[in-house]
Amino acid sequence: MRAAGLGPIFDMVLFDDDVSDSYEGAHGITRLTNGTFISIDVSARLYDYHSQICRTSLPAFAERPTSEEGHQSFSLELQRKLKIWKIVFEAQTASLAAMHENSTAADVAIAARKVIGNAGHGDAATHRVSHGIGTKAYESPFLHRGNVDVILKASMTLVSKPGLYLEGNLAVICGDALLVKAHGEPDVLSEKRAFGPWDPCRCESI
Repeated sequence: MRAAGLGPIFDMVLFDDDVSDSYEGAHGITRLTNGTFISIDVSARLYDYHSQICRTSLPAFAERPTSEEGHQSFSLELQRKLKIWKIVFEAQTASLAAMHENSTAADVAIAARKVIGNAGHGDAATHRVSHGIGTKAYESPFLHRGNVDVILKASMTLVSKPGLYLEGNLAVICGDALLVKAHGEPDVLSEKRAFGPWDPCRCESI
């Protein structure tokens, strides 16, 4: 980022359940395996404007399935992790569908949280779904269920970053910077979304 002229603001690299403790400090003893989820959260600034991206992925050396039978060959623990990843991805997808001009900040948060709640993990969605981004890395509007009076307008820049935080076990976050449009889903400013936990390594959809 420095080579490209950006000013790094923060970066965090955490494994599995360390993400749940990211604001208190990870214990630093988790070892990387082919079933470890890696969460990378990066924010940088250019011309006094910020961007942010967050990915939860498997390591590059992890086996990628080529069929449903390949998924079934994974351990039950990894299959569970992949299900959690899919729930978070679907929550982010729902937030994008609700993120357009004249929707409210609450609409976006509720759309994402409904997916997580329907999957039985409502209590583990302990972080707000999103926030504005611009001259500050975190700025209004903050997208949470109580923010019913904030109306979104075209050209607003926001981050959709739903996550599940299963303390002592696992956390998954998908985050992208977005540009609200008058009609349709927002533009993805972080180039492309990750469509599977192998995406950051191989740039293919699952």
